[in-house]
Amino acid sequence: MKQTQTTAQTSGLRRRKNTARELLFARDADGLQKWAATERNPLRLLNSLLYDPDPLVQWRTIEALGPVSAFVATADMEKVRRHIRKLLWGMNDESGDICWKAPEAIGETLRAIPELIAEYAMLLPAYFVEEPFERGSRWAVARVAEVDPAVFAAMPAHLTASLRDADPYIRAYSGLVIRTLNRDLAAIAVLQDDRAPITVYDHGSGDLVESTVVEVALGSSRSV
Repeated sequence: MKQTQTTAQTSGLRRRKNTARELLFARDADGLQKWAATERNPLRLLNSLLYDPDPLVQWRTIEALGPVSAFVATADMEKVRRHIRKLLWGMNDESGDICWKAPEAIGETLRAIPELIAEYAMLLPAYFVEEPFERGSRWAVARVAEVDPAVFAAMPAHLTASLRDADPYIRAYSGLVIRTLNRDLAAIAVLQDDRAPITVYDHGSGDLVESTVVEVALGSSRSV
């Protein structure tokens, strides 16, 4: 009997994940909201898709976490807080199950629910120097800074040094954070000829596209 129940539960979870994937690939905002209204724990299910081996599924999930979290928050903000705390735990070695895309998921959630920015946003810069979150934490800060730059007024001084990092993603997103906060192109002049290629998620097309460090830093890429 127990084996039958376990098999049925596994099959049911697979169907629910497949339904979520279909909505993600359709980029169906209305469908996602209707799904979230009927799915018993939409944030938990979406969080599980952050571990999907397909990078595009991961990014579509990050994108969807914004509107779905905002929808859940209208009825129960505490559920969203628990979702953020779960993501933060997934960035802890002690969790035993590191969630590589946790910073991006947190950033997109905060961007969609500005009321929570003051509570959680300043936790993100701490991960600028924590593997494997150096890239994602910068991307997340840039996303949040677009809607509330003031919260990051005390940005770590070493961020400028990151403009010369060996990792092109770190250079690109460090530049984007600085430009978003300072609105000063002179502050990222060191990147003006940096055309190192990087793959980014394009929020316009919903695809992974090729860009360059300078395009991302200047915000001319649609990755942010």
